[in-house]
Amino acid sequence: MRLTLLQMSQLLPGLLVLTRAVPPRWYFKWSLRSASMARYVYPHARRQAQPFLDLFGDRFEPAELKKRALDHLTYRRMYKEIALAWRSWEDRPEDWVSIAGEQHLTEALAAGKGVFLVSGHNYGFSRLIPPVLARKGYQVQRGGNGKKPSEREGRWGKNYELGWHYFYYQEGDYWHRVKMLRTLHRALDRNAVIHISPLNYRNGRPEMAVDFWRRKFYLDDKWFRVMEVCQAPILPCFAVGTAGGTIKIQIHPPLPAGREAMASQFGKVFLTYLQDHPEYARFWGAMLKERPWW
Repeated sequence: MRLTLLQMSQLLPGLLVLTRAVPPRWYFKWSLRSASMARYVYPHARRQAQPFLDLFGDRFEPAELKKRALDHLTYRRMYKEIALAWRSWEDRPEDWVSIAGEQHLTEALAAGKGVFLVSGHNYGFSRLIPPVLARKGYQVQRGGNGKKPSEREGRWGKNYELGWHYFYYQEGDYWHRVKMLRTLHRALDRNAVIHISPLNYRNGRPEMAVDFWRRKFYLDDKWFRVMEVCQAPILPCFAVGTAGGTIKIQIHPPLPAGREAMASQFGKVFLTYLQDHPEYARFWGAMLKERPWW
């Protein structure tokens, strides 16, 4: 495990008191500087940047490519560090996290049927979305494909007064899927917000395809089937960095009904982020290695 100085400051009690007093924007500026230095000092940092350089070397001019690659390294470092830094700043998210399009969420919740928020898997700061919304008073549940739900819950909100809960989709287990659907329906009956990030696959159904930069990948069909069955509003939601050293959560208008239509529209929204800000994706290496999913 590679711990940065900033990560250690969140784990050592003697430094934690001082770290909590540091403005989050200073923290992020230092992340930018430390990532820039790491690029020259650590071979691991250069290896992390190489897939991005390989994929986008002929899309951006050299100066722009260099800046984007540095932004990519900074993002990868901040993504890990924020899981720890959140503990210090959870009581003041307004200092470093903004929410745009919240009216789409409140309007959807006004119907009383709950809401799905959908983010791109391995893209942006999506981990922040459930705890930030929970701090604002929303009932939030986070769904995923991974195991060890208690471990993931503990990273971001287990036992918090305004906490959130994690559940996961277990492939191939019929009774687990039945139990999960009951969990979803109960949450939606309480008018809760359910946040998910469908996996990306190298192969899949044609209607799930996202055509990006000379390559295609396919969205996870099973989550779109689940959302179609639940019949709650579905809103794309992404979290990326800003030039001012903060994080912006953007909530988009609802997707159309029907699995194929919702997947197509979500794919278009996701594609816009990938085209405008490819530095916020963490799957370029897996895509180049043609792994089955990422």
